[in-house]
Amino acid sequence: MRHSSRSRKLGQFHLVNSLAALAISVSANTAYAQAADQAGQTNQPAAAADPAPTELDSITVVGTRASQRSSIERKKNAQTAVDSIAAEDVGKFPDQNVNEAISRVAGVALDRGDNGEGQGISVRGNGMDLTRVQVDGMTVLNTSGSLSNGTNAGSSRGADLRELPSSIIKSIDVYKGTTAAMTEGSLGGSVHIETRNGLDFDKPFLSFTTDGQQNSITEKLTPSGSVIFGNNFMDGRLGVFASANYSKFETATDIQQPQTSGNAGPFRNADFDQSPEKTFTYDPSIVDPTATGGNFRVFGAGGVPVYASLSPIDILTRSAAATSPAECMAAFPALTQAQLNAIPAGDNVLGTVASSNVSATNNRNAAQLEQTNGLQTCLNQWNDYAPSLIRSLPRRTEEERYSGQLRLDFKLTEDITVYAAYQRADRHGSSVDNTLNLGSPGYNQAGSFTQAAIAATSNALITPRTVNTGLGYTFNSTGLCGAPTVSGTGTAQTTTGCGVASNMSNVVVDDTHHVTSFHLNDGNANIDAINYDTEIETWNYQAGFKFNRDNVRVDFLYGDSGSTFRRAQLRTAVNYTYGGVDVNITPSGLWSYELPSGLDLGALPFESLNPVIARGVSNASAVQAGSPAYTAAQAAQWGNNFTLTWRPQMADDGEK
Repeated sequence: MRHSSRSRKLGQFHLVNSLAALAISVSANTAYAQAADQAGQTNQPAAAADPAPTELDSITVVGTRASQRSSIERKKNAQTAVDSIAAEDVGKFPDQNVNEAISRVAGVALDRGDNGEGQGISVRGNGMDLTRVQVDGMTVLNTSGSLSNGTNAGSSRGADLRELPSSIIKSIDVYKGTTAAMTEGSLGGSVHIETRNGLDFDKPFLSFTTDGQQNSITEKLTPSGSVIFGNNFMDGRLGVFASANYSKFETATDIQQPQTSGNAGPFRNADFDQSPEKTFTYDPSIVDPTATGGNFRVFGAGGVPVYASLSPIDILTRSAAATSPAECMAAFPALTQAQLNAIPAGDNVLGTVASSNVSATNNRNAAQLEQTNGLQTCLNQWNDYAPSLIRSLPRRTEEERYSGQLRLDFKLTEDITVYAAYQRADRHGSSVDNTLNLGSPGYNQAGSFTQAAIAATSNALITPRTVNTGLGYTFNSTGLCGAPTVSGTGTAQTTTGCGVASNMSNVVVDDTHHVTSFHLNDGNANIDAINYDTEIETWNYQAGFKFNRDNVRVDFLYGDSGSTFRRAQLRTAVNYTYGGVDVNITPSGLWSYELPSGLDLGALPFESLNPVIARGVSNASAVQAGSPAYTAAQAAQWGNNFTLTWRPQMADDGEK
């Protein structure tokens, strides 16, 4: 709608120019014809003289050009670097709040939250905490969630202006420097916001706006609207401005993370397809050509190097040249006893970390570990791409905002204006952050295998391990210690060899070495739901006067502002092992679980209790009382698959 309106204005502007040009052209042609006619007919009576032109006292430009002129004048007359925008500029864009309006100024960066809405600003690369924001001379207090960061509650000074709608703005000045007249407390810059007042309007102004947004996931329509009134009375001496705004937002996001800690790429932990073809090959040319020093170095007396492991370039070059896991083992053999004995005690450097007076045993262990890491790097070229931690993160947020402003301005004289204003903005939000995990691949888990003690001249990759394949675990061989051997039957079956133990079976790998489906033998449902209920209230009232005569300007202001932040967090978590489950990837790239029939994720049992066991004496501590010993018959039965926590938070801020 706004774009269409501007297009019509632009069309009218061009039309007027065209008519003016046409009028000038016709007038010129008429004058030329009259001159020619007068030259040929000199004996005709003279025509009546044209009336004298009317002189205009002044031309007042209003609208967009006036807004641009105001912004340019403010910038030109400023005593430091400043950018300004006026109300007409703000009204051109569909900004939801003041933050988004300010972000259109050069040098201002907008910090958007998880829901995409602008929630904070920074100037010249400095953070929100280092940017001071004022509205009509009053500092904007912190009302963001940073007030609730546990022990750091209240430590943030970042201003959150989501409560203030952009419709109340008269002008915004972004100062990128400082002057003696400015209030201290800003490193990156200062933002001064001036709201409208009734004296700005030459005639009664009343505006109603409303709109709605529809969420594509929930398909719900959320409304918003505002009412603005401005006018002056008593022949322009009394100005009244009032506004009321309401908005409701709803956001929904559905995210699935297939990797630990949200890492984007799949992991390579095991060679499932046992293919002689590499999954990928290293390119040594991408390594820093100056990385020719060993990653681990030991120094003797006088700082003389006595041992150095392979450099990063050497590791990738040898790995890229290997055509089989056996060649990897030949390229990165375990250090012999003679090689270990040659490594003395002394200072060392691991990567960029230096250590002094390290024992010979620790230096030798570190050297052997570097050799093991080189072997693992080489073997990774045959490992297949697979998920590591599959989690679904559905999130829902609803928020309602109310804001209002009332301002009275009265001109005592042409030079003196007194005013009083009150502003209030409230936000109420509720959100649910869910985390759902139905079981994930595991590698070399505790209880899945046993392994003999590793000799000093060996490592974990070439020492055989016995995997409990009868309990549902699988063995993925590397072949570094020969073909694996199988012993026992049923649940007592084991497989021994060099390789990786996994809780995945029936693994299917495509031609690009990506795992596309598998069976988990220990499916476990873990649901963690966090409900937030947040109340944010901000208010300020102020009174003062302004004196402006010639080059003398005096502003006096008294104000009182405050904010409160209250949040209640209710968290529930339930953990339940339900058994085997088939997992496969969908065409959209999401992982899908074929859950057992009868399993209701909305009604998981939380009353599972652990076996009763005897408990010994518990000594008292600074935070816990002691308890005597209990036999199995005396001890209580308890469970740990369900937790419930409630965490209230509150913070207040104020300024006078």
